[in-house]
Amino acid sequence: MPSISFMVNGQTGNGRSVIVNPQRTVNLFPELMPDGKTISLVGVPGMSLFSTVSSGASDYIRGSHVMNGVLYVVSGNSLYTVNSSGTATLVHTLATSTGLVYMSDNNPAPVGGDELMIVDGTYGYIYNITTTTWTQLSNATHGFPSNGATSVTMIDGYFIVSEKTGGGRFWVSDALDGLTWNSLNVGGSLSISNTLQKVVSFNNQLWLFGSDAVEVWYNSGYGYPPFSRVSGMTLMIGAVAHQTIVDANTQLIWLGRNDKGAIQVITTSGGAPSVLSTPEIEYAIRNMTSVTDAYAFYFNHEGHAFYVLTFPTGNATFVFDFRTQAWHERSSWTETAGMTTNYWHINNTIYFNNSIYAGDSAAGKLYLLSSANYTDNGNPIISFRQTQAISSNREYIFHSSFELLMEAGVGLDGYGSTEGTASSITYGGGTDPQVMIQWSDDGGKTWGNEHWLSCGKMGEFGKRVLLRRLGKSRNRVYRYMI
Repeated sequence: MPSISFMVNGQTGNGRSVIVNPQRTVNLFPELMPDGKTISLVGVPGMSLFSTVSSGASDYIRGSHVMNGVLYVVSGNSLYTVNSSGTATLVHTLATSTGLVYMSDNNPAPVGGDELMIVDGTYGYIYNITTTTWTQLSNATHGFPSNGATSVTMIDGYFIVSEKTGGGRFWVSDALDGLTWNSLNVGGSLSISNTLQKVVSFNNQLWLFGSDAVEVWYNSGYGYPPFSRVSGMTLMIGAVAHQTIVDANTQLIWLGRNDKGAIQVITTSGGAPSVLSTPEIEYAIRNMTSVTDAYAFYFNHEGHAFYVLTFPTGNATFVFDFRTQAWHERSSWTETAGMTTNYWHINNTIYFNNSIYAGDSAAGKLYLLSSANYTDNGNPIISFRQTQAISSNREYIFHSSFELLMEAGVGLDGYGSTEGTASSITYGGGTDPQVMIQWSDDGGKTWGNEHWLSCGKMGEFGKRVLLRRLGKSRNRVYRYMI
């Protein structure tokens, strides 16, 4: 009997119809094998507690920034420094306690300033790291916009903020002086008719993001403000949610809406924009009740560069891998029966002390992100893959066996349960790690029994994960959970 080869592994692609594309990849990311063709799936990095920055009942990590080798973190209504051992020290309090913050500084060489600036969506603050002076900016004393500010960036020693409810206006501080804001140093976008959502420094140019357009300016060195528009650099793809706008080293990425109304993940390296999102990802986004609360961040991990896009209202996190140009999903686990997923409860990452740290969106905690961690700070990382449909002209295909080729016998103790639904899994005390396999014969609409198999106790490197005599089907989809 002839055999049929099909791709078990791949990216998340579940969209309008599971019959068309049932694929999902959750808490696993694709990686090409040395032959350049075969795809393996690798487990996402786990987390271990690095620092309890603050312990207020409603605190969570709102932002982080490294200046002059020191890690600064806003948690709840306070700014802290966190040392390499994870010890947090209070610096000062803010006037707000919720919402993500933006942070920038004028310290990078050759500028050499000593000011850290924080914008919390309404107010602006300056912390002088040399004098340890804390200042909340005001219009009366410092000339700061009376409407407040929504974001901050820095170019050539100038702090630049987007004015809150100020049309398309941005304000520029004096050079190396975040305490002085001249009312003449105010610029206005010609293309952004509504509120300027965010200002970004990219390639030493000033990028102005509105909801309907993006403009690019540069430091011309003269006039008020000393910035001028770059001719021909207006993109008619605005930002749907300003907290999704991320500088990914060589390119900018954001959740945008084009002039035809399509919501897509957009990227540019300084020229014409291109689309990163697939039709399936765009379909999932389009069917969410709200996307304006979405946020994103970017980090590197073992040769992969990830753009992490989270929708709290939509309860989903999608991750784009620039190495493989593939999407996967990241999920925080809760004790819910079946394959229910939840958005990843991390809202930012920061590179500090040669490691990547992640901020908790529900608590004032920082975690070390590492592939050496196999849990999310003690909570299990439930990974699963749902394959493409196996069919051939709607004729019966006999499935004599299904085998998962995986590294066996190398995990931790794993899960104690060997049978039952996902909600019955116990973790942290098992001695025989398990993998669950099940299948659907109607393209992914309904699912059969769960089959729990050992993937090898410690040292059982030759253990095979194999099922035989699986019957026949015209349209079968497999899925496995680890």
